[in-house]
Amino acid sequence: MASSLRDRVKGQAGRRTVSPGDPQTFIAGAERDGPGRPWEAWDKKAAPHTTFNLRLNDYELTLLRWLAEQRDESMQRVAKRQLIPVLEKLAADVLAATTK
Repeated sequence: MASSLRDRVKGQAGRRTVSPGDPQTFIAGAERDGPGRPWEAWDKKAAPHTTFNLRLNDYELTLLRWLAEQRDESMQRVAKRQLIPVLEKLAADVLAATTK
């Protein structure tokens, strides 16, 4: 029988993991990749392992839920597919503006 999510999370208790939220890792990545590109220290295709809470109002949540149902996908997958390209474009725009 597969272990539950709760059991897997409990199994991780006490283990030190390195994540982008770790200040030393963030600083080391920023120094290695030059100013303004700390995300490039990470594998873009790596499996997700960090959660992020996003507060949505009823309108936004219902819209996301409806889209997920229409696409037969999870709400997380729908949101992530749209969010990451927008963040990458925004980062490129910010970097371009700072190099002018």
